[in-house]
Amino acid sequence: MFNTLFNSNTLFNAYAEQSKAFLSPVVKFNETLTAHVEKLAKLQIATFNEYADLGLKQFKDAVAVKDLESFQGYATAQFQGIAKLNQKVLDDSKKFVDLGNSLKDELTKLAEENKNVLFAAPTAPQAKAAK
Repeated sequence: MFNTLFNSNTLFNAYAEQSKAFLSPVVKFNETLTAHVEKLAKLQIATFNEYADLGLKQFKDAVAVKDLESFQGYATAQFQGIAKLNQKVLDDSKKFVDLGNSLKDELTKLAEENKNVLFAAPTAPQAKAAK
């Protein structure tokens, strides 16, 4: 019975060690992914707020048109605003792409650092020779 109990403890300890080795990269993956989801959410909220403010400004500017002269100023500002909006869309798109590339780079690095751990064949605990 002692040998069976000893072997069970040995098996359990071996399993615990292998679990630690395997779970460490998984935990790091989860932490990395969580950090990037947080960055993405903040970027989306900031971008949404900027576009909402822009839309509200356009609406207020349109409401402020009272005569032909103010309409001409409004129309000119609209054409200038289109160029600024196009550049903003490009800049915002680059921010999202950069964030995605950053995540890809970090996960690739993590996979490279841990490929031996993640894809290693499990090993059985070595039984001690009976005396």
